[in-house]
Amino acid sequence: MPEAVEHFPDGKQVEHIMYGEEIEGYVYFYKFVIVSEDDKTEISIDGRYDPVMEWLNYI
Repeated sequence: MPEAVEHFPDGKQVEHIMYGEEIEGYVYFYKFVIVSEDDKTEISIDGRYDPVMEWLNYI
Protein backbone atom coordinates (compact mmCIF):
# COMPACT_ATOMS: atom_id res chain seq x y z
CA MET A 1 0.00 0.00 0.00
CA PRO A 2 1.52 3.35 -0.95
CA GLU A 3 0.49 4.99 2.33
CA ALA A 4 2.48 2.37 4.27
CA VAL A 5 5.80 2.86 2.44
CA GLU A 6 6.96 5.63 4.78
CA HIS A 7 6.64 3.21 7.71
CA PHE A 8 8.83 0.49 6.19
CA PRO A 9 12.13 0.04 8.06
CA ASP A 10 14.94 1.49 5.93
CA GLY A 11 12.59 1.52 2.94
CA LYS A 12 12.41 -2.29 2.91
CA GLN A 13 9.07 -3.96 2.45
CA VAL A 14 7.50 -6.00 5.21
CA GLU A 15 4.92 -8.78 5.17
CA HIS A 16 1.87 -8.72 7.44
CA ILE A 17 0.23 -12.06 8.20
CA MET A 18 -3.06 -12.40 10.05
CA TYR A 19 -4.02 -15.63 11.82
CA GLY A 20 -7.61 -16.33 12.72
CA GLU A 21 -10.40 -18.84 12.59
CA GLU A 22 -13.89 -18.80 11.17
CA ILE A 23 -16.66 -19.48 13.65
CA GLU A 24 -20.28 -19.43 12.45
CA GLY A 25 -19.50 -17.18 9.49
CA TYR A 26 -17.32 -14.68 11.42
CA VAL A 27 -13.53 -14.55 11.34
CA TYR A 28 -11.85 -14.03 14.70
CA PHE A 29 -8.21 -12.97 14.49
CA TYR A 30 -5.89 -14.09 17.27
CA LYS A 31 -2.38 -13.30 15.97
CA PHE A 32 -0.69 -10.69 13.79
CA VAL A 33 2.83 -11.35 12.45
CA ILE A 34 5.14 -8.79 10.84
CA VAL A 35 8.05 -10.25 8.84
CA SER A 36 10.91 -8.22 7.36
CA GLU A 37 14.31 -9.16 5.99
CA ASP A 38 15.84 -8.58 9.43
CA ASP A 39 13.13 -9.36 11.96
CA LYS A 40 9.90 -11.18 12.81
CA THR A 41 7.40 -9.79 15.33
CA GLU A 42 4.36 -11.68 16.62
CA ILE A 43 1.49 -9.87 18.34
CA SER A 44 -1.25 -11.80 20.13
CA ILE A 45 -4.68 -10.25 19.74
CA ASP A 46 -6.72 -10.92 22.85
CA GLY A 47 -9.58 -8.47 22.42
CA ARG A 48 -8.16 -5.64 24.51
CA TYR A 49 -7.64 -2.20 23.02
CA ASP A 50 -4.57 -2.23 20.81
CA PRO A 51 -3.52 -0.65 17.50
CA VAL A 52 -3.94 -3.89 15.56
CA MET A 53 -7.57 -4.28 16.58
CA GLU A 54 -8.27 -0.62 15.83
CA TRP A 55 -6.75 -1.07 12.38
CA LEU A 56 -8.90 -4.16 11.78
CA ASN A 57 -12.01 -2.26 12.82
CA TYR A 58 -11.08 0.46 10.33
CA ILE A 59 -10.69 -1.90 7.36
